[in-house]
Amino acid sequence: MKTVTLHDPVLRIGTDPRSQLSIDDATASRTHAVVEVREDGPTLIDLGTNSGTWVNGARVNRCRLRVGDDIRIGSTHIYVERIEEASTPS
Repeated sequence: MKTVTLHDPVLRIGTDPRSQLSIDDATASRTHAVVEVREDGPTLIDLGTNSGTWVNGARVNRCRLRVGDDIRIGSTHIYVERIEEASTPS
């Protein structure tokens, strides 16, 4: 199991080793999806892949993420464990 903490406003997910979340899955695309961190929370966006991106068993193009969500890309499952508000500089 791998834990990833978002520090940038965009997290790339895919088989490309340069992705912030690189997955070893033959059914995933090089750049399969991204998570954009916004003021209203993180949003998952599928990048037009053939196999799709799934959240809690439903295929999605764009989806706001919540704690407990199960993201499936190919046969890889990614679980959202915690979402914290971004801190503002003092």
